[in-house]
Amino acid sequence: MTYKPMKRRTSDDPPPLSEPEQLPADLIEARHAARIARIHVSGIHRWVLSGCIRGWKRRVRQGKHTRSRLFVSRGEIEQLFERVKVEHPTTQPVGEFSPATRREIKAAERWTERTLREYGYPPRKGAQDKPSE
Repeated sequence: MTYKPMKRRTSDDPPPLSEPEQLPADLIEARHAARIARIHVSGIHRWVLSGCIRGWKRRVRQGKHTRSRLFVSRGEIEQLFERVKVEHPTTQPVGEFSPATRREIKAAERWTERTLREYGYPPRKGAQDKPSE
């Protein structure tokens, strides 16, 4: 049985390789990869077509019919979901739009409400009920 590498649909495909690619030892069907990734099988097909992961097609005989199946590397799927430690800053920088204390937050809310009222938003109660003349 032979595996054929799937081609991407992008216009910036890399030049063809001079030697055939080595097949990964951990090939699994797209439906099994979808279970691992907890997504629909079409998502795996999209990842292959977009070049996010590599995929290979193989003709599989099922009774009287021969069907084409997509295979992907289990290692590439697991690598997509590899946990990464994110370091958060210990203190949040205080800037013009990020008030640090409750007092500053309340002052910013009052300023916003006062400015909006000056420009007529939101309309005063009863203003919408009266027909404009």
